[in-house]
Amino acid sequence: MNNLKEKAVGLATACVKACPDLKKRQNKLENILIQFLDGHTLNRFEAEKLNDHCLNSTVATLGKFGILIDRKFEIVPCLGGKATISVKRYWLKPEPENISNALDLICGNSRRKNNG
Repeated sequence: MNNLKEKAVGLATACVKACPDLKKRQNKLENILIQFLDGHTLNRFEAEKLNDHCLNSTVATLGKFGILIDRKFEIVPCLGGKATISVKRYWLKPEPENISNALDLICGNSRRKNNG
């Protein structure tokens, strides 16, 4: 199973590298999806640094497009390490069909932008 995940993430990384203009996106949805396609995982605080102020909503929107995002709870420090908080960590479900759907969503958006 781990080999399938590595192959899927490798495929996504290769596809993102093959289309360098993907990294120049201004759209929040595409930006987060590109992070996931690159094999990154994100929680709400990490997404904040990418100008996504409501990652759970972005993930829900991706779900409406048929993109499957896995998630699990994790504990992270807050208040300068004086306390902790439980947040969800999200990542793209590493199945080839799901990665293909994610790439189709980005490429479809790219074609619409370029064609008016």
